Amino acid sequence: MKLTKLLILLLLLSLKGIGQTSITSDVTINQNWISAHLIGPWEISTSSVTVTFTENLELNDASQYFIITGTNVTIDGAGKTATISGVTDYPGLVDASDPNAISAIIKNIG
Repeated sequence: MKLTKLLILLLLLSLKGIGQTSITSDVTINQNWISAHLIGPWEISTSSVTVTFTENLELNDASQYFIITGTNVTIDGAGKTATISGVTDYPGLVDASDPNAISAIIKNIG
């Protein structure tokens, strides 16, 4: 019985969107924001949204990346760096397999 419950839990956790943070308006991101929204990926699901970095970011969890499903999305690093480390099979800062990711503007990231 315990094994069945564990398998159901693992299945639920593996479904896309479980624990995912949806960004629906302009947001500034710093390391505290990352800590508060640790479980990702972070989906930018609304059009005409800008995500702006306010400090250098350390991303070191396999779920810490953006999925872009909205249009006219901008990720502005504001001259800061995003360091991605310690994770294998990492999709990077943005999941480029999303069709809307190609139209997003990603700028000013060191």
